Order: sequence, then C-alpha cells, then structure tokens
Amino acid sequence: MRTATTDHPHVSLPIAARDAWRGSWAAPLLVGLALIALSYATLLLPGTTVDRLVEEDGWFEWLTALSLLASSALFVVAFAELRRAGGLARVLPWTMLALGAIMFVGAGEEISWGQRIFGWSTPESLEAVNAQQETNLHNLGVFSGLTDMDRLFSLGWALLFVAVPLLAFAIPRVRRVLVRLVPVAPLWLAALFVANFLARNVAATIADGTTAWSSIYAPSSAAVEISEALTAVLIAVAAALAVGAARKRPADVP
Repeated sequence: MRTATTDHPHVSLPIAARDAWRGSWAAPLLVGLALIALSYATLLLPGTTVDRLVEEDGWFEWLTALSLLASSALFVVAFAELRRAGGLARVLPWTMLALGAIMFVGAGEEISWGQRIFGWSTPESLEAVNAQQETNLHNLGVFSGLTDMDRLFSLGWALLFVAVPLLAFAIPRVRRVLVRLVPVAPLWLAALFVANFLARNVAATIADGTTAWSSIYAPSSAAVEISEALTAVLIAVAAALAVGAARKRPADVP
C-alpha cells in the first residue's frame, strides 16, 4: 500500500517511509530536551564554577552572542537563496533579511559591541544615559518597563517560534498565508522553546531552595543567562531550517 505526503500530494511513499517521515521530530526533540536539562544542571556545580559560566563575558554569554551572530548569517543566506529563486516580490525574503539585521544587533548588544574586548571607553553622551555606562542600547532608560529589551526579546521568540508554528499547524488556511510572510518553525522546535522557558523557572526555584547554593549570582539571574543562551541556540537552529526551506522552495511559488 502506498500513500502521499501532505507536502507533496503527488509523491507516493511506502507506509514504512511515511512513518519514518512522520517520526522525524523525535530525535531532534529528545536531543534538544537533553541539552536543555544538561545546561540547567550546571547550576548544581560549585558556586565558583557557576560564577564563571554565567558572569559577564562568561561561557553562556558568549554562547548567546555567537549563536545570534550565526543566526544573523543564516537568515541572510536564506534571503540570498530566496532572492536567487526570484522571490524579491514576496514578503518572506525581506523578513529573512530583517531577522538577520535584528540578530546581528542582538549579538552586538550582548557583548556591548566588543567594548570590553577591545577596551575602548564609552562616549560621554552615551555614558551619561546608560545604566551600566557601556556602549549598548539595551541599558538605556527608554528600554525599561514594557519596552525592556529582555521582555521584547521574549515576546519576539514566543510569537515567531511558538505562536506562528501552532497557528500554522492548527489552521491550514492560516499556514498558507504565514509561509509567504515568515519562516514557520516545526512544532518540535516550538516545543523546545517552551521547554526551555519552563525549565528556567523550575531550575531557578530548585536552586533557590537548596542550601548548597554559593554563587555570587541569584539563582534566577543565573537561570536567565542559561535561558538566553539556549534561546539563541534554538533561534540559530530555526535559521538553519529556514535556509534549508529556502533552498527547496520552487522559484514559481508565489
């Protein structure tokens, strides 16, 4: 007996191949969950080790910056692939380019545009209005409350990488519109974004309740640093999948 896939209704596959295709989400989901668990397990390490991992310019901050930089490059590649296919009249290529720009800014902001690496001083005009006297935008007073950068970042990934995939899965008509506008991540990746968010809160609560906690950072602050790094990694995965989808997209798709 043979059947057709939903993406390619005219291509028939044996049932065994169809089942493997449907189960292709299991491996990346399980690997992702394992990496999330291992990352938060670092909070159980001695306090001095936790300090080095989550401190400014520490391992997790650099993972965040490099992952966002990789995402930027991958989204630009996706734009180039769609451009090569003649899709500049559509919205999707320009969304990819905009995401590339946003991720580049995010990477620069994460390390204050290399200020601590190269040791330059903050311009006086910026130093006067920056909460940490650094060369970045996210510590400006305007980015507080509802416009807090961390809040905007969380809202952005929740909308694009959780809400969009759920809507696309639940309502086929909506999916046909969304795929022309934004990259639509698979459901297993959306699940990892949610799992990371939940794990952050659980890990912070567990660490806060243990008498062995000896880091100079609060458990919630340390968990947030890990969460940001994992979110950036997941965005890089989404960007890589967007490149793959762009390369497979036919040039005549409107």
